Amino acid sequence: MREDESEQPLTEHLVDQFASYFLITMVAFHLVGYMKKQYEKRHSDKYKTLPVSDD
Repeated sequence: MREDESEQPLTEHLVDQFASYFLITMVAFHLVGYMKKQYEKRHSDKYKTLPVSDD
């Protein structure tokens, strides 16, 4: 029973650490997706407004 008590704080620490890394990873993933969408939108708008030559 003594071993279970000593392992509990470590387990809670690992769960907290995993939750932190997971949250950071998900925020970074969504941020990169948003930036990619904005980049594609900006470049598609840029090419739509360029004049087309008949050459």
